Amino acid sequence: MGSVSAADLGARAPVYKAPPVAPPVATWTGFYAGVIGGYADGTSQATPSSLLLDDGAYPVSMNLKGGFVGGQLGYDYQFSNNVVLGIVGDGAWANLTGSTCAEIGGCHNDPDDSYAKGKVNWLATVRGKLGYAVGPQWLIYATGGVAFAGTEARDTFIDGTHDVVSKATLTGYAVGAGAQYKVSQHFSLGVEYLYTDFGTHTYAFDTSNLSGPLNGASIGTDSAVKLNIIKASASYHF
Repeated sequence: MGSVSAADLGARAPVYKAPPVAPPVATWTGFYAGVIGGYADGTSQATPSSLLLDDGAYPVSMNLKGGFVGGQLGYDYQFSNNVVLGIVGDGAWANLTGSTCAEIGGCHNDPDDSYAKGKVNWLATVRGKLGYAVGPQWLIYATGGVAFAGTEARDTFIDGTHDVVSKATLTGYAVGAGAQYKVSQHFSLGVEYLYTDFGTHTYAFDTSNLSGPLNGASIGTDSAVKLNIIKASASYHF
């Protein structure tokens, strides 16, 4: 055996380190799901039947407003030039209400004063998205698609003797814009504005509970519902 020097005995074997793991590439591509909530404000332009009004039929306008809470599910695809295309569906329980006097001369607490009332019980949309990724964390986009609303119209006399209601699911369109911010790879916060127009719908009232000549009469109201919606979201990206 050859001689071994003290320097050889003290030498250490080389240490090899694994190459650093590359950070994940920032992208909006993928599925996501989350919760939504917000506030909606709009109008319902209604023309009640003349059979319910002492002064005859004429248009009345009421303000519909209230909050909503629900969820959303979507998919985005980010191209190499940072353009993002996506599709999203959302649904929410809502409590948007409004009422107005339906008398030309105004309501004066007379027993036969008539009030028109409206309510939105739920909202849903299915929309496309076209956006642009700004840096690794921001996405700004425009959006548009079909909108749905569960609504009811009611006409009631102040004395409570006549109270009729009709429910309907409305279909219309929604357009708007929004922004999302990625807090982390899998979590984002967002804000969105939508304008929805559901056109005009004829509500036919059930008059079987009315007395006198209104019992069984064919009466109703034509109503056009339009809403401005502000929504916040928190989403998990898979």
